[in-house]
Amino acid sequence: MSDVSLLAPSALPAPFLPALLDMLSNGVLYYLPLRDATGTIVDFRFGYFNSAAQQLLTLPAEPATTYLEQWPGATDSGTFAFLRDAILSDTPTHRNEFYPIEDRTICLRVQARRLDAGLLVTFTECHEQSSALAEETLRQSRTREQEARAEAERQRGELQRVFEQAPVAIAVYRGPTHIIEFANTSTYAIWGRPYKKGLGKPLLELLPEITGQGFDELLDQVRTTEEPYRGYSMPSQIQRNGQLETVYWDFVYVPMYDADGTAYGVLTVAMEVTEQVLTRQLAEEKERQTNYLNEELQAANEEILANNQELERTQAELRLLNEDLEARVLERTYELRHAQANERIAQQQAEAQHQLLHRVFEQSPIALCVMRGPTHIIDVVNPLAARIIGHPRKQLLGQPYADAVAKGPAQESLNLLQQVWKSGEAITLQDYAIRLSNSPSEKVGYYNLVYQPLRDDQGQVASIACVAINVTSQVIAREQVQSLNEELAAINEELQVTNEELNDTNTRLLRTNADLDNFIYTASHDLKAPITNIEGLLRLLEDLLPASVRGDELLMPVLTRMQESIERFTRTIAHLTDVNKLQLEFAHPAATTALFPVLNDVQQDLQPLFAQTGGEMSIDVDGCRTLFISEKNLRSVLYNLVSNALKYRHPARPPHVRISCRREDGRSILQVEDNGMGLTPRQQGKLFQLFERLHTHVEGTGVGLYMVKKMVENAGGTIIVQSQENQGTSFIMSFPR
Repeated sequence: MSDVSLLAPSALPAPFLPALLDMLSNGVLYYLPLRDATGTIVDFRFGYFNSAAQQLLTLPAEPATTYLEQWPGATDSGTFAFLRDAILSDTPTHRNEFYPIEDRTICLRVQARRLDAGLLVTFTECHEQSSALAEETLRQSRTREQEARAEAERQRGELQRVFEQAPVAIAVYRGPTHIIEFANTSTYAIWGRPYKKGLGKPLLELLPEITGQGFDELLDQVRTTEEPYRGYSMPSQIQRNGQLETVYWDFVYVPMYDADGTAYGVLTVAMEVTEQVLTRQLAEEKERQTNYLNEELQAANEEILANNQELERTQAELRLLNEDLEARVLERTYELRHAQANERIAQQQAEAQHQLLHRVFEQSPIALCVMRGPTHIIDVVNPLAARIIGHPRKQLLGQPYADAVAKGPAQESLNLLQQVWKSGEAITLQDYAIRLSNSPSEKVGYYNLVYQPLRDDQGQVASIACVAINVTSQVIAREQVQSLNEELAAINEELQVTNEELNDTNTRLLRTNADLDNFIYTASHDLKAPITNIEGLLRLLEDLLPASVRGDELLMPVLTRMQESIERFTRTIAHLTDVNKLQLEFAHPAATTALFPVLNDVQQDLQPLFAQTGGEMSIDVDGCRTLFISEKNLRSVLYNLVSNALKYRHPARPPHVRISCRREDGRSILQVEDNGMGLTPRQQGKLFQLFERLHTHVEGTGVGLYMVKKMVENAGGTIIVQSQENQGTSFIMSFPR
């Protein structure tokens, strides 16, 4: 029996598929997508079409055009979107499409599905619709499109006049070379260039003098990161009025997006604040002079009070007061600098003016409103302006301004509009108070207002544009700075009186300190010989006692306590001598000392104590390798702090000492931390007092930390302690560089 089974598709002859496609009455096409740099499909190219497709669509044998070049109306009709959605979907889809072919329009029943990397499309003529119906449908579609374009053009023209006559500088830059797409008249006036000169050219080509001033880097940053950037009092050098001028700006850079959400450029809104900056600089110079005088007074106080405990406490209180005052002044100054945020808006190129100006208008950080005619009909209002007026935008558009604000907080501005309409002159108001109805408590906000007349082609006032910039924070900051300056003047007068009193007190204390130094030296010197004699007599007594007596249980503890008392007395005299030497060394200047070698010596000297306690020490001093203090005093400071950390360790854990150093605000910060017993707040207050002992289970005289503090301060430094009971202690020392 013969084989009657069907052939598999792979067994068919090679010419079978081409012959079948050419015999079909249905049109068959295979499109390959064209993508941009982001991977978005922007067009198709012809990969294949059969004879039926070529005849129905009147295509050449080898088309040199792409799909959209062949049928440019496919974007508006939705056909391109249909094909793009089909290739992005796994589901076959179909629809009826109208194609203009030569002098007629045909209706096609189109089916499409994704096939491998391309799109397979089949189609045939629609028999259920007549050519007349297709023509009528296409005509109506074109009519609606023309009407929509005309309306869009009217709106674009209105927004164009608003932004070109705006009293703020607005510009739009496209691409990595910052091509100037749009710049209004205010922008060109600030640049010092003829209006519209340089449009379509890179920014640095029009303004070569700003090269290297950082503006192109900021534009690149905003465009690539899509993060807005605000600048305050930014200086720049601009060639205008025949010379290179230093100009200061407050500005905001905002990324601009295409319809598909891709950031293509930057919108800039800028305001020249040169006059304000120069005024502020003059005020800051006066403030610096005042601060300089305060610093001079403080330096004199520190020198006068260096060796006196009572004056030391007074100086500490004065220093804290000055630091608090400086912090408050710096805080208010910072708020003042960053409160003046006056922004401007920019625009896009001519063929997309409507979309660009609409996005600028909606995203503007300043309030904008345009009112038409003598009754001030609200034609244009952005979201921020609607919030200030206190009504939704839909309720405001088309309404007379007087009706919109009849019961609102902006009623008082109606007279200003009438004045601008009659005079044709712009009105500018600074720090204008408006009671906001959209805030919970209807609080007062302060605004810089500009009422700008907009003229028609005959030069007559047709509309009024209102621009409002919120300066509430600047007004409040200015009032606070004025109050702070008055407080500063009063404090300076009090300081002057206090300094005079301190000078008198210091003179008396210097005499007392000199008498005390002489007493300490005399006492320590005169007591050495008697103590040495007593120690020798005690040893002689021990040698003369018979062996049976020396072993007596009652006598030996007495002799031992006598010997320990003599040793403690000897150490106290030695510490008194060290204290006297430390006072005398205050007049000697400190020197720059390498930190790591001293740390290594201290670690070697304390190695037996580390081994005895099981302690460890970690060192991180790469941040500052040298300190401004004598080598001898630095070694004494580190030896005292590290040995204390080992002696006063916590009984539940082995000691760990961490020593670090860093540069901060022009000073060297040396820090010694441990995990020992820690201190209570009460103990911390007594820590650096002479002969003050906080723990009795370890031998000591209460002189070590007193000497540490004196040695640090003699080098022009400070030392503070941070501690938590049962957690550990940290000593933080600050030295000048």
